[in-house]
Amino acid sequence: MKNFEKIGLMLDCSRNAVPTVKTLKKLINILAKMGYNRLELYTEDTYEIKSRPYFGYLRGRYSGAELNEIDSYAVEKGIELTPCIQVLAHTKQIFRWPVFDNVRDLEDILLVDAPETYALIEDMFKSLAENFTSRNVNIGCDEAHMVGLGEFLDRFGFQDRVEIINRHIGKVLEIAKKHGFSCAMWSDMYFRLISGGRYEAFNSDTSVSPELLARVPKDVSLIYWEYCYRDAEHYKKMFVSHKLFGNNIELAGGAWKWTGFAPDNTYSIKALEKVLAAAKEYGIKTAMVTAWGDSGAEASVFSILPSLFYFARVCQGQSVEPSDLEAGFKEMFGTGFAEFMDIDIINRPPWHNANKASNTDKHLFYNDCFLGILDGRITGKEAAHYRAVSEKLKMGAYGEFSYIFKTIRALADVLELKADIGVRTRETYRKGDKEGLKVLAEEYGVIIKRIAAFRKLFEVQWFNENKPFGFEVQDMRLGGLLQRVKTCRRRLLGFCAGRITKISELEEDILPFGRVSGDGQLCILNSHPHIISVCVADF
Repeated sequence: MKNFEKIGLMLDCSRNAVPTVKTLKKLINILAKMGYNRLELYTEDTYEIKSRPYFGYLRGRYSGAELNEIDSYAVEKGIELTPCIQVLAHTKQIFRWPVFDNVRDLEDILLVDAPETYALIEDMFKSLAENFTSRNVNIGCDEAHMVGLGEFLDRFGFQDRVEIINRHIGKVLEIAKKHGFSCAMWSDMYFRLISGGRYEAFNSDTSVSPELLARVPKDVSLIYWEYCYRDAEHYKKMFVSHKLFGNNIELAGGAWKWTGFAPDNTYSIKALEKVLAAAKEYGIKTAMVTAWGDSGAEASVFSILPSLFYFARVCQGQSVEPSDLEAGFKEMFGTGFAEFMDIDIINRPPWHNANKASNTDKHLFYNDCFLGILDGRITGKEAAHYRAVSEKLKMGAYGEFSYIFKTIRALADVLELKADIGVRTRETYRKGDKEGLKVLAEEYGVIIKRIAAFRKLFEVQWFNENKPFGFEVQDMRLGGLLQRVKTCRRRLLGFCAGRITKISELEEDILPFGRVSGDGQLCILNSHPHIISVCVADF
């Protein structure tokens, strides 16, 4: 017996990677086999609006013809293809172009109450109506933290920001209704504005008047999204608070593929277990799992198959006992569930707290060899761990998804040497051991070759799944890393030969990264500019 009526996946198609039509058809086939009945495409500006040529320009946007093809295929397979757009925040990319200056409040937020904004939203809905069979739409509206505090403030003066959002949602709902759409939206901004910026349950210390909640438009579903907590009580409190609005409530959990090259199915499944149990208890009928692509969308969409499989089985009331997961997954994909989960281990070394997420695969990969922003997190055990990961992935039989595991294995090969290269370089330099530095310089040469090998495999993975748009970002990042390692090697040799008298970066002491020092725990750091430098690197 199904625990939920609608079971969906929301796939990020806006954060650098735009999956091809071929990839989406393959994904639709898999979702249908698993028992899903909905796929949401998260498209901030990556869909065509014919009257707005700069909307999604050079971003790999889906043409109307492509969306019609995907939609027809989904309908044929029993999947409702649902648009997921943004009508308030997360519209940063369009503001690169001056033609959208007249609809900008500040940062990535649209200008509420401006007629030009609703003309743009009208065009959004015209496009959706032409290209989707479904008349359900997720209108976004999440994380609009500064709404009403930019151009809006200058033009209209300060206003109650809950009322600003209510008024805006009301206008959007009118446009949606005109085109036959029913809307859902992320719920967080109502909580944040009522609770002082926090997305958490209302409590006895929070004054939430029934009148305020009653003014929230009722003909929009509120989607409670949460990807981190393992505490069932937290989820229950959140559902109680959501019920106070009187709106239909939906759930969005997370399949972690948004923090680097590798996913974290282990963390996803533990969080999904708790939130799905709470959602069932509180009578939620629609549940989806999100697959975001923050800061580059490096991870393959198919790398989260274990999370998607687990989510589907829970939603359908099927057994998630290890033996049943193993058998069902192997029947569907030809690879065991546990074997596929090996893709997680690159970010799950033995000394790390298994209840926390980390993304060493990305932040130690890009951590600078001389600056060493993250060197304070190094334990000295990294080389053995990444060597073991490489050997483990070498032994697996991953079938049609082998290309993903080859990419992660090549990444582990890089990290086997690179993870602690900065620590070892600084120690050797400070001892004045030039012979030792010469040996390390040779190791830098091996790292350069391994990065190049990884880059080649990652390119294969990318073009196997995504449009080319966005790979230029990966080329810049990976090419920049290669050049930086070459520069560090050249300077080491220059110091050893006496051509330079000192290496200034290695003279600096490494300060603790983050709030915790010396605990050996890993962390999440996903922003490429923040990993590579503390100087200006906003790219």
